[in-house]
Amino acid sequence: YNYKMDSKNRIPIPVSFRNYLIENFPDEEFILVAGLGKYLYLHPRSLWSKYSKRLKKKYFDANLRKWDTFFNAFSTPVNMDKQGRILVPDNLIKYAGLKENVIIVGNQNWLELWSEESWNKFTEELIKSAESFDELDKMFRAMNIEESEEEK
Repeated sequence: YNYKMDSKNRIPIPVSFRNYLIENFPDEEFILVAGLGKYLYLHPRSLWSKYSKRLKKKYFDANLRKWDTFFNAFSTPVNMDKQGRILVPDNLIKYAGLKENVIIVGNQNWLELWSEESWNKFTEELIKSAESFDELDKMFRAMNIEESEEEK
């Protein structure tokens, strides 16, 4: 989805995503977090808390501690207003390079907010690097992303 950020740094959440979030995470605050690339994640707080707990379990790893510090430094709680918009703080706008045009991508239970420039670069590089669908299939099968029984 391609949306416009207004002059007050508010971005409307697409209606289909908004309805999904409201239905599945009623009355829940969201966390806006800097992504590992030049984009932002919008997570329901309950899911972000799960990710944080998983990270804390591996806190002996110095690199993970650095990432935890990064995520905490570049995150903020947000709520949707009555028009379904979120307010993005200046530091996250700068980090993601957001301008007027913002690309919003649904990704399981969270959203990603990209600048148009970063999104175009990302998709071009992805298409160039994917030599075949078989390669992608192998990559997905190698990823064990199912929840543990403890997380359910």
